[in-house]
Amino acid sequence: MSKKIATLITNLFEDLGYTESAQAPGIVDTPLYGGMSEDQRQVMYQGIAKQLPVGRVAQPQDIAYLAKNRFTPGTSVLIDGGAHLT
Repeated sequence: MSKKIATLITNLFEDLGYTESAQAPGIVDTPLYGGMSEDQRQVMYQGIAKQLPVGRVAQPQDIAYLAKNRFTPGTSVLIDGGAHLT
């Protein structure tokens, strides 16, 4: 999800009285890529990781950590390993 879409969702829910956060993750190691072989996924992840300042793709727990945080209501959070910095 792009940062603009996350912001739109956050604003929409705020207008409806909700104060939840929207997350805009980059690539995450999830079953979404299950149609690829393990070797293909690892090559893809390694190629992307080389382009990210953090040096790896996100794991589900990286995203879940922020989802549990209740001290950021009404925000949209870009979680892309620093891709927007490059």
